[in-house]
Amino acid sequence: MIQELINHSSVRQEGKRLIKFTLVGATSFAIHFFGYLVLSRFIFPEGNRTLLNFMAISVSVSFNFLAHRGWTYKSNEKSVGQIIRYVVVVSTAGLLQTGLFYVGFEIFGLYDLFVTIFVAGISALFSFSAHRFFTFRKASSKKAE
Repeated sequence: MIQELINHSSVRQEGKRLIKFTLVGATSFAIHFFGYLVLSRFIFPEGNRTLLNFMAISVSVSFNFLAHRGWTYKSNEKSVGQIIRYVVVVSTAGLLQTGLFYVGFEIFGLYDLFVTIFVAGISALFSFSAHRFFTFRKASSKKAE
């Protein structure tokens, strides 16, 4: 493993993957953020902000999976197992985001749009690692599903 980290091409490949992850994540975040903005400011201005935030997160999930699967991690695996792993990671990240949003907005009274941005950063760190080593792991990491 240390040799792999030292290997220049491996580091370069991981750097490219991180850039792709960031671009897909930024696009997913834009879908989430502007979805939340439209829901909370125009469609349901008096609605429960935590629920509206959860709804906005849910909208960006399909794009995120397809983009990461096909572009970031270049996974050709077509198994229910990969989808289940993705759902586990996204559900965990969604719960993490929702919980941290609740704490920041409802308990500490911070501005909701600031909390949304801050919490997305924490979730991104978790998601990159979880998708890299769990969701889109190479087939050689696990012999058979």
